[in-house]
Amino acid sequence: MLPFTRPCLFTYADTIAPPTSWTIVYDTQYACQDRKDDIIVGVKSTAVMLGDFVRPFTAACAALFLATLYYAGQLNNQSPIFYYFAVGGTAAHLLYQYATVDLDNPDSCGRKYLLPPLLFRALIVYFR
Repeated sequence: MLPFTRPCLFTYADTIAPPTSWTIVYDTQYACQDRKDDIIVGVKSTAVMLGDFVRPFTAACAALFLATLYYAGQLNNQSPIFYYFAVGGTAAHLLYQYATVDLDNPDSCGRKYLLPPLLFRALIVYFR
C-alpha cells in the first residue's frame, strides 16, 4: 500500500495543517518585532527569511487554517452555529489582525500577539 493513501491525506488536512498554519501566522507576526535585532545577531527567523513577503505568506497560512477549520466542521457534521462562530469569528479576528498590525512597529506586533492567549483563557474559564 502506498504511504499517502486517502486516510493519510485526511489526517494531514484535519490534524497537522491547522495548528501548523496557525502557529506560523502568529509566530511570524510576533517575530517581526525583533526583525532588526535578528538580522544583527544572525537569527534565521521566518520574519527575516520572508522579508517583504510576510503579509502575503501569513495571509496564505491564515486562509489554509480557515479552510481546514471549515473542513473539520464538514467531517464532524457541525451545525451552522459552528460556522458562524468558529470559522466566521476566526476569519473576522484574522482579518482584523491583518488589517491593523504594523509589521515595522514592534509594539504593534507584540500587542496583536497577546489576544489569542487571552481568548483561549476565556474559553477555558467558560467551558470549565
